[in-house]
Amino acid sequence: MIKRKRVVETRAFPRIDVHHLVKYRVKSDANFKAVIAGVINISGNGILFKASKQIPKDTELELEVNFPGLERPFQVIARVVRNQVRDKGGFKVAAHFTEIKETERTQLVRKIDFVLKKLKERKSFLMQLKKKIKKLFGR
Repeated sequence: MIKRKRVVETRAFPRIDVHHLVKYRVKSDANFKAVIAGVINISGNGILFKASKQIPKDTELELEVNFPGLERPFQVIARVVRNQVRDKGGFKVAAHFTEIKETERTQLVRKIDFVLKKLKERKSFLMQLKKKIKKLFGR
């Protein structure tokens, strides 16, 4: 039997893996055209997304984040805190939100909490179903 380590969440806001889009541009470069990228995960404090080119640490970005279930995309300013080369090419860019309207942060956090709660409920239901199937079929 494989034992899994329990991870204790120490972030101020929960993070959720997602598959949606973000539009970003470098704030200090007027010639930098906005790029659409895939989001890997997001929280009330930051975002991890895929980029085709490396974005230097501490670069300020203007982000337009599309999060399903919110009325409209929201705009934030974020600072790049980490870059990591992706196995599939390109980079993973981690950015911390430095300017975000608190009403939008609250909406985002509530939506993330809602989704995480539903995922936990689904997992619990599936575990109960698995136990019932084992009991029925003796496996």
